[in-house]
Amino acid sequence: MIDASVGYQCPACARRGAKRSPTVAAPWKVGSNPMSTMPVTIVLIAINLAVFLVGLIAVDVGHSIGRYGQVAPVLVSPDGGISEWYRIFTNMFIHLGWLHVAFNMFVLYVVGRVLEPLFGRWWFLGFYLVAGIVGSGVYVLLADWLAGAVGASGAVYGLLGAMLALSFQRRHTSEGKSLFGQVILFLVINIALTFSVPNIAWQAHAGGFAAGIVIGFVYDYRRDLLSRFAILAACLVAAAVFVLVRPAPAPQFELVTALDSATKGAHVFDTGSIDTGADNRPGAVEVDARDCPDRRVAA
Repeated sequence: MIDASVGYQCPACARRGAKRSPTVAAPWKVGSNPMSTMPVTIVLIAINLAVFLVGLIAVDVGHSIGRYGQVAPVLVSPDGGISEWYRIFTNMFIHLGWLHVAFNMFVLYVVGRVLEPLFGRWWFLGFYLVAGIVGSGVYVLLADWLAGAVGASGAVYGLLGAMLALSFQRRHTSEGKSLFGQVILFLVINIALTFSVPNIAWQAHAGGFAAGIVIGFVYDYRRDLLSRFAILAACLVAAAVFVLVRPAPAPQFELVTALDSATKGAHVFDTGSIDTGADNRPGAVEVDARDCPDRRVAA
């Protein structure tokens, strides 16, 4: 028998309990070599930084990355006439500036040090990508029709949601309680930034965070592979539904844009919308819908 907090436990029971509640490390502690404990996190950070640096060094390439990688309702929703679904994935690897990419990668590093060893490499990668896709789906559903967005925040918020779920379930232990408090504080700061800093895609944050909470709870309560695959599949289906049900705001719409100075304030009609009628309006400039998002926000 083994001493327990109250009475005794048989060795088999103690082993089952330890397996049921894995240790959750504090995210601020320095651990071993990151490449051995969190290789997926390091690779994700490297990819994001590489994409950002390429766009920074080669301006034309950076413009093309943003143009073809951003997500916007008009570019993804079937009602927009383009339906480039890949954008709900690609936008996760594009960032607007140094502060944007640095903040997202810092949070990814901090959270990845906790969750990747706990989840395992491939589950961690799956959770990250699925949460990001759900965040993009919610963005397509709720954002302004012409607003483009880029950034890894939907995926990162998904990891924060999963960490919140895991630490909440372990809040009665000293490590779980400490981690739960840290996650709450971190979330309060991030939520304050989300709604105080302009041009933040809060829709992607909320969608990714909600997906992360659901994934975290299911992962912890259901140990069988079928349940874990099922929750990932259900999240992807939800993201697809969000995209499919997003309607265009009207059969016709117009945008006064400053994106292209050649228009000189003329009305620009999106050629990817339904029945734009740009050819029949005096002074209209017909452009590709990929150039129409009136602003690009950070996700």
